[in-house]
Amino acid sequence: MVEEKFEVKLPKKRVEELKASTKLLEDIEREINRAEEAGLDVSDLRASLESVREQIEKLMRVYIKE
Repeated sequence: MVEEKFEVKLPKKRVEELKASTKLLEDIEREINRAEEAGLDVSDLRASLESVREQIEKLMRVYIKE
């Protein structure tokens, strides 16, 4: 019996949104760094940022083969 490989592709618009999200995360990280340099506690923000970054990177690894 031959197994068929199941492949899911995201619409081009969603792929572009994911790529744009990674650029937004870079901007957010810069702002978090600025807040940290100003002496603010940003540990919760940094943890949230890393969680979102991991989720987006996983989606891109799984669904975007470029």
